[in-house]
Amino acid sequence: MGNLRKTTVYLEPDVHAHFQRIALARKLPVSFILKELADQELARYRAGSVPGMSSEQLVLHIAIGVDALLKFSASPAAFEAAKEARERRLGRTRDAH
Repeated sequence: MGNLRKTTVYLEPDVHAHFQRIALARKLPVSFILKELADQELARYRAGSVPGMSSEQLVLHIAIGVDALLKFSASPAAFEAAKEARERRLGRTRDAH
């Protein structure tokens, strides 16, 4: 625990409940989950990620790239398989071949 510092974070009740569910599922304290998020943000910053880009925006950028790679690949079956998996997991489709 060497040079760690304690920080208090005030969260809205629904946000706290969300992190508490994650923490309970992983059998970890809420503070550990919040520390992981802070560490991930710092790692993105150090890796040269676009400042201010949220996790959702990063996932969207990755999804667009994967869609393009699959759409323009030599295998239409790969695109269809990815599209079906996305529909099954997210319940919607962003792109069509």
